[in-house]
Order: sequence, then C-alpha cells, then structure tokens
Amino acid sequence: MAFIGLSFSYEQYYQAVRRCWRFGQKNPVHVHIAGSEAERSIQTVISRKSEDHGAMKISMRRAMAAIVNKQQANVSYQPGKAAELPVWL
Repeated sequence: MAFIGLSFSYEQYYQAVRRCWRFGQKNPVHVHIAGSEAERSIQTVISRKSEDHGAMKISMRRAMAAIVNKQQANVSYQPGKAAELPVWL
C-alpha cells in the first residue's frame, strides 16, 4: 500500500494499514510513504507514536500476565458438594 502524505493521526494510519494486513494474512504487506521534505516532521511524529504503541502493547501483555499469574496463585478450588450425574448418563 502507498500513502501520499500523512496526517498527524496515528490512528488513521494504523487503521489503514490494518485494513490490508488482517488476521490470517498470508502475504506480507509493504507500506510505502511518499511525502515532501516539509512533511518529514509528520513522519517523525507517526514513527514515535508507532513506537509508543508497541511499547504500550508490551506493557499491557506483561500487566495481564502478572494479573493472570497472581489470580492462579490465589485461587484454590475447594469443592463443597459432590457432583451428581444424571440418571440417563
């Protein structure tokens, strides 16, 4: 896919790329951005936002893993009633 210039909106850029690169995509998606030298600051901002997004996803994965591990360590199953099978089984 090709972009001719960008806006400062990382969300718009991300959504546009994700429309071409979806779950199950078997072929690589190549993104090309054409812009003038005057637009270089926009590309710099989009790149920084992309890096921030990647770092945020890593932090979220770690936080979720920590919560799951903590819950698994704190949960102990103490059955209070014996299971009863239906008569037809």
